[in-house]
Amino acid sequence: MDSETKDREPWPICGYGRLGLCCSSCLLGPCRLSPFAELPDRGRCGRDVDQLAAHNLHRMAALEAGRAIRKPGINGSTDSAERLKSLFPEGPFPYLGALGIPPGSLMKFFFDQLEPSDEVEEILTQSLCLSLIPAICRYIAAGDGNGEDAFSLPHSDRNPLLFYLVEKESAGEAWAGRVTEAFRQYRGEGSPVFLVPDPAVLLEIGRSIYRQRNLPVASTEALVIVSASSLSTVLMPLALGFHVISNPSLPVHGGPRVEAFFSKGVARRFGGKYLSGRGNLSLSGIMEELKWTKPAI
Repeated sequence: MDSETKDREPWPICGYGRLGLCCSSCLLGPCRLSPFAELPDRGRCGRDVDQLAAHNLHRMAALEAGRAIRKPGINGSTDSAERLKSLFPEGPFPYLGALGIPPGSLMKFFFDQLEPSDEVEEILTQSLCLSLIPAICRYIAAGDGNGEDAFSLPHSDRNPLLFYLVEKESAGEAWAGRVTEAFRQYRGEGSPVFLVPDPAVLLEIGRSIYRQRNLPVASTEALVIVSASSLSTVLMPLALGFHVISNPSLPVHGGPRVEAFFSKGVARRFGGKYLSGRGNLSLSGIMEELKWTKPAI
């Protein structure tokens, strides 16, 4: 990166896009829908605000999954089906079994998630399923997934588990640090924060949680603090059943059904809960959303 590019002021972020309400996926547009319209607002293709926001997420997730699955040796691996079974045992990830995970064929699973739909919850469910593919591909390429999980939990089963998953120099890096430090002070030294170098490591962590606590991820107080530019990095922990708070936040606040899915529906489908890090969400607000309480001293 040259000095001129490095020192240049960043471009302002599109407010409509931040809500998920602008779309350039076909030649009928680009379209930009208003969140304040009194009448139902639709793009030229006929999609309303919820369908537009959901399809935007699905398109991004599909592009990231497609780039991962195209790498040499991924789809041609002869033992990939067995390796997929080892990655997603039913105990740690019971919600995924109802969605056909682990898949018998990675490529078939990818194309199944591309089946067109106008149902908002189905589109969003497909998006979360697609977010698993980049992590799966990294495991297949590395030949991992069958060994003993090395992640070790704190001794007390009552303490929550906090995971820090932040891209270096990401837009929300400073925010993530503040949230992490606030949790450390609030929960005490008995609640360490684990640094996660790659979202794929959460697969190992999920299996270790079950092995050491005999609980699925979704039944554990486990929160992933995320700041990343990749959509899959935010969605993948949710798909595994972790609670997730992210900054930048997901572009889901322009449609009421999309926003409701991430605040309530995702827990029904996957077990976890999504919290947006936008604005000045306080620690007490986060704790209230998660229904976590401070442990007795």
